[in-house]
Amino acid sequence: MAGDSQLIPLLLGMGFRSFSMTPVFLPRIKLAARSVKLSDCEDLYEEVRHLATAEEVFDAVRDWGKGNGKNDSEEDLAVSEDGVGPRRK
Repeated sequence: MAGDSQLIPLLLGMGFRSFSMTPVFLPRIKLAARSVKLSDCEDLYEEVRHLATAEEVFDAVRDWGKGNGKNDSEEDLAVSEDGVGPRRK
């Protein structure tokens, strides 16, 4: 779950600060975490915590990402070759 960059805002909003994942996901997850405000993530959690199903939560998180200018496409979350920052076009 921590390797899914779309879910990082929700996990941050829930209070998680440490994640375990395969190293290949680290650059993408770092970029996703650095591109959101913690207060927005906490607001997201407050919006979805009452939802009844995982599908409702996933849909709400996806919609939240679109509304906050986040689009989890490969191009939008592309990282530089060194894995430190966003790839320059």
